[in-house]
Amino acid sequence: MTYESSPPSHSNGHHAGAAHVEGDVISLHQAGAQSIHAHHVDIHQGGSGMITAETVTIREGGAGLILAGQTTLGQSQVGLLATRHAHLERSRVGLLLAGRVEGQVEAVISPRTAALMAAVGGAVFGILLGLITRWGRRGRAS
Repeated sequence: MTYESSPPSHSNGHHAGAAHVEGDVISLHQAGAQSIHAHHVDIHQGGSGMITAETVTIREGGAGLILAGQTTLGQSQVGLLATRHAHLERSRVGLLLAGRVEGQVEAVISPRTAALMAAVGGAVFGILLGLITRWGRRGRAS
């Protein structure tokens, strides 16, 4: 398990995981971090809970949340990806918000699906609230 970074965080070595990693260039190989903030992030067979960077590359890994300018994923999974440009190969993304997308991606929830789910959920909630209010009034009237 390898974790490498360049200044300002200048520690190199073998780590199974780290809480928070900051640096200009962060490289993880078979390692993970709770959160990463860097200019460039490269992960191979590892992952992170949250990544904030200008460029992110993940191969055979994953992340919970990525906020990036440019993202490249190869055989990887991400919960929420917000990026200006995404290049995805055989990857899975829970919710994808991107200005431009290239490659093969399986989006579990697209923005259109999320909007439809919100509309249906709101309608169901409204109906249930109306029924509960109506039943409450009947109970007091008796």
